[in-house]
Amino acid sequence: DEDSVRRAVDGVDAVVYCAAAPKPFGLGVGTSIQRMFQAGNGRGESSEPSVEKEGVDNVARALVTSLRRRGALTDPSTPTRFVLLSAAPEAPSRLRGGPLGSASQRRGEDLLRQRSLSHVVVRAATFDDLFVSEDLPLVLQQLDLGEAAGEADDVDGEGPAVDAEAGKISRSAVATFLPAALTDRSIQNSTVAIRADLSVDRGEAAGGSNDD
Repeated sequence: DEDSVRRAVDGVDAVVYCAAAPKPFGLGVGTSIQRMFQAGNGRGESSEPSVEKEGVDNVARALVTSLRRRGALTDPSTPTRFVLLSAAPEAPSRLRGGPLGSASQRRGEDLLRQRSLSHVVVRAATFDDLFVSEDLPLVLQQLDLGEAAGEADDVDGEGPAVDAEAGKISRSAVATFLPAALTDRSIQNSTVAIRADLSVDRGEAAGGSNDD
């Protein structure tokens, strides 16, 4: 509830938001689409409150209120105030929170952009902790969303994205990147897509095979 959120961010200088709405596994595509339109607005966006939409907005609004009360909202010496973990469009739906995940996450991104907060939206590629090392360098792509928020990347989840085939990253690498984004002014107030540079891993493997 909003009171709990206000208490949680009281005195806080910045937020790294990683919450996502879990969806049940095992639903067939037809069932998922049917429920999506029955419970939503006919565009594939659920009308029910979500941590990916209202949750983001509630935390962002509470942070604005707290910072404004302390006279710190526009302090130029402070780092980015809000880092939001989202998902790249090519990430499997089960990693984006199910069929509604992409639409609700994009709406959450737009709500954050409307707040008076310096921010970074981080769209992570598909999580893979088994075959992707956390030590691989990252490929970072700043996305051009147009002058109006969401103009080039609507809530349908389409738009700029990292390469789908190579779009993988370990959770540990994401966990390292997110707090670092708070102090990286080169990506402040932007949306970035991140993935592991798998070409490094493949190059090392090829080099190893040549040595044998």
